[in-house]
Amino acid sequence: MSDLKTNLNQIENRILGFGRFRRSWKILDGLGRFVVYAPGAFLLWAVLDGLLKLPAWPLVILFLAVCCWTLVAAVRWIVFPQLAGVDTRNEALVVEQLHGSLDNQVIGSLQLGQEVLDAEDAEGKGLGYSSNLVNALVQRSVNRLKEFDLHSLLDLSEAKKILGWACAVVLVFALLFAGAQDFLRERHARLLDAYATVMDALFPVTMVVSPGDKPVVRGTSLKLAVEVIGARRNEVLLHRQEQVTGETSTTPLNIDHEHAEFEIAETLSDFTYFFEYGGRNSSTHEIRVDDLPQIKAINYEITPPSYTGQPMRLMTGRVSKLQGLSGTSVFVSFAANTRLHPELCYVEWLNGDKQGIDISGRFGSFAFNILKKERLSIHLTGHFGGGFEMTQPLSIEINMLRDAPPSIQMLVKRSSEEVVMSAGAVAALRLPWLAQDDFGVKEVSVQYEVEAINELLGRGKRIGSSSMVVDPPRERAKGMFQDIFRGITPALAPGDRVKLILSARDNNTETGPGLGKSEPLQILLVGTDFGMFVENEFDLRNRRESALLLKAVGQVKRATDLLKAPIRTVRTESPQDFKKHIVDARPGQKSMLGESEDDVGRYFDLLSGGGTR
Repeated sequence: MSDLKTNLNQIENRILGFGRFRRSWKILDGLGRFVVYAPGAFLLWAVLDGLLKLPAWPLVILFLAVCCWTLVAAVRWIVFPQLAGVDTRNEALVVEQLHGSLDNQVIGSLQLGQEVLDAEDAEGKGLGYSSNLVNALVQRSVNRLKEFDLHSLLDLSEAKKILGWACAVVLVFALLFAGAQDFLRERHARLLDAYATVMDALFPVTMVVSPGDKPVVRGTSLKLAVEVIGARRNEVLLHRQEQVTGETSTTPLNIDHEHAEFEIAETLSDFTYFFEYGGRNSSTHEIRVDDLPQIKAINYEITPPSYTGQPMRLMTGRVSKLQGLSGTSVFVSFAANTRLHPELCYVEWLNGDKQGIDISGRFGSFAFNILKKERLSIHLTGHFGGGFEMTQPLSIEINMLRDAPPSIQMLVKRSSEEVVMSAGAVAALRLPWLAQDDFGVKEVSVQYEVEAINELLGRGKRIGSSSMVVDPPRERAKGMFQDIFRGITPALAPGDRVKLILSARDNNTETGPGLGKSEPLQILLVGTDFGMFVENEFDLRNRRESALLLKAVGQVKRATDLLKAPIRTVRTESPQDFKKHIVDARPGQKSMLGESEDDVGRYFDLLSGGGTR
């Protein structure tokens, strides 16, 4: 079975190869015949017209005939060969017919061999003849097909001749396009002229009217023209009718080279018109007249941001500049002198972006928000569209105002940049404040920084804050912070320097919130047992709002050696007895004031202001 199948495949491959070769040459033969019979017909038509100068009717009829012949040739010799397929049995019959002595051997081998294969695949059903005989027949066919070249059976002389003629036609066309373009252009012009002559015979004249239906700007000039194709008369009549008054007028015009025109120096109103020639009328056309658009009235509705609490304000008339806070909404509405085009009116911004305008008749409106410094231009177009643009666009400068941050101040008096107070007084400190903003203060905060004046004290930097919300926000707010240092760790103690700063936030929800800060207040903490001298006690007894009106503190320079009697000044003091203290510097024990007597001296020197004033 495998030998039989292999032989059958060899036969089929040889036959299919022959079929594909024959189909290729059939396509080439069809292409050559199409070139010879279709473009060749066009070439014959052109040469015939060039020699005989055919009249219009024969020239057009012959051209139509050539076009129909070209279509038929394309279907017959281009489409059909492409659609034809390759069938093994048909190609086998062609091979046997061309060879002449195979006597149905190839087609018989294919049919009998396939029957044997089908019978073996059907579980050995019997045949009416011997399979060995079929195998011998198939093997003989294989040998016979190897004895000669199947492609040599085809006679290609006719196809090659046709291809030669096709190449000649293509060459002639190439020469015409390269060196005789005037000839081709003349044929084209004569064909168009002949076609027009035939159409003129079917339709006596054709009138082409310009400008037809047209909108024009009031006061401009206008030409009414007609082209009478195939005109044999010297005159054409122009009929006009005014739409407002209904008056009609007839004007005779001379025809020059099938063309006549009438010029209106100044167009003021709408009218209709048509041309009459030889009793036939052209279509009726309408001329519509309108003005260029201009803005006659304009309004601006300016709405500040909601956080300002300010109402909308209205501005009327042309303005060169609009200004407002960031987030201000502006609604612009205007009225024009004529109806506007609903799609061709727009606002152009400084960066080239365009924004549409809502148009209703001769009224329009648009809205925008003030976000930065800008410039806009309003461009309007009449309802007739192109050609009816406004002469000068309306330009408006947009200036954005910035919301100033709030201001806040401490309601305290101080005689110097740094105030000296006791630790207890600072712990009970009450800090009044006054904050102001143009639209509203929303929150006030106090921040403090506490840091020992000497790292030997072992109290690091401490930071904290507290805040108060002003609800509702007010343009002027007043209050007081108490218990500012509640929960501070470690607690305030002499030797600390305190820095207080107040800050206020406004209610700006567009570009803010804005933040304003007060001047810092610095306080130095001292204790009475460290030798500090003051002119008066701090006024903390009344506990009223003015308790923080701090008074000047005068410090007296003291000697750094505590065992030595101080220098007497005008403000004398009673003698004080001092006992020498021995500093225990044994390892393992820590002293708050340091590890040596020199450190203790430097610490008291700092507290008393020694060496700094």
